[in-house]
Amino acid sequence: MMGGRNIFRAICIISVLISGISVSYAQIRETFDSIYYKSVSASVERYIRKHPNRFKPDQNKLKVTPMAAINYTQEDGIGFFIGIAGQYRNGFDTLAPLSNITAIGYASTKGSLKVAVAGANYTSGGRSRLEYRASSFIDDRYFWGIGYENGTNSTNRSFFTETGVGIGAAYRFIISRNLNLAPLIGFDYYKASSFTYEHLVKDYPLGYTGFHIGADIVFDTKDSQISPTKGVYLKLKQKIHPRLFFQTSPFYQTAITADFFFKGWKGAVFAVDIFSESNYGDSPWFIWTPVGGDTRMRGYYYGRYRDRNTLIAQIELRQKIYKYHGAVLWGGAGNIFPSYREMDLKQTLPNYGIGYRFELGPLLFKLDAGFGRKGEWSILAGFNHAF
Repeated sequence: MMGGRNIFRAICIISVLISGISVSYAQIRETFDSIYYKSVSASVERYIRKHPNRFKPDQNKLKVTPMAAINYTQEDGIGFFIGIAGQYRNGFDTLAPLSNITAIGYASTKGSLKVAVAGANYTSGGRSRLEYRASSFIDDRYFWGIGYENGTNSTNRSFFTETGVGIGAAYRFIISRNLNLAPLIGFDYYKASSFTYEHLVKDYPLGYTGFHIGADIVFDTKDSQISPTKGVYLKLKQKIHPRLFFQTSPFYQTAITADFFFKGWKGAVFAVDIFSESNYGDSPWFIWTPVGGDTRMRGYYYGRYRDRNTLIAQIELRQKIYKYHGAVLWGGAGNIFPSYREMDLKQTLPNYGIGYRFELGPLLFKLDAGFGRKGEWSILAGFNHAF
């Protein structure tokens, strides 16, 4: 029988995987970013401190836990996960966080198939860690074209199939308790095919193979990685796709995330999320982050609205109602545009919604209903807050 320790580890890891795996190319880049490592490691470390006798200093063998889960998004329908999660201590330093490795497979009722492996290997003392990931996917999706005008045209909805492979690594330096920095490197392959309306992509590339380098810096003072009540989370990420091997011309990508958390009245927390992404040079359309999904602009189909630049802001009220039950209410807006000089505030997309939360041990079950422009809406079910 699976012990309490293994069940706990499985729940922690499943929760983060669910929140990020039902994605397309632009999202899968972030599936195993620092949120994964912080969420899993923080939860496991709390458990170890509470049950120190279950982890002996000389136990550095790999401990493997099987896992399975289910979620729902409008893009994938019902999704099913199966995989294994492994944790081990790198050496005999009990002060260092547990290193981890995870492998999962995913299939959905709408034809999505994904496999992924990711992990984090901590150095002695936990002063740095090597983060790595490899993933492959095939998705059946809808595409409306590039830009706001195409997204608003319902007759543009075109079915297509996308496939991709991503491999990446980052070496993260823990500068202080709240600050870390990581250089990164990766390889990406992508192909889009079988469009219903090929004229929507006649001027755009349908594939990409290439390498990228870059770095990110994170400042994090949140009091919890699962359900923060105060603090800030700031992240700046810069990626460069140089002219190398398969790439004919370089392009660049800059992403900024700024999250703020404040305590309100009894049981209430206000959470603010601001996100910006800009793409420069001959970057292909499929790496541009669109609105929608289960984290930002919930209610919009992920990929309906996309352009070179994305700017999104949302504020969410998180209210604890009774014991393990809670509710959220949010409002926000987003804009996509080819350049900042061409940004049109009249094309800002509204977003609002309501959700239910249930505390399940170290994580939260969520059920959200998100609404957008002219009646667009969706139901989302999974784990953990949107941000």
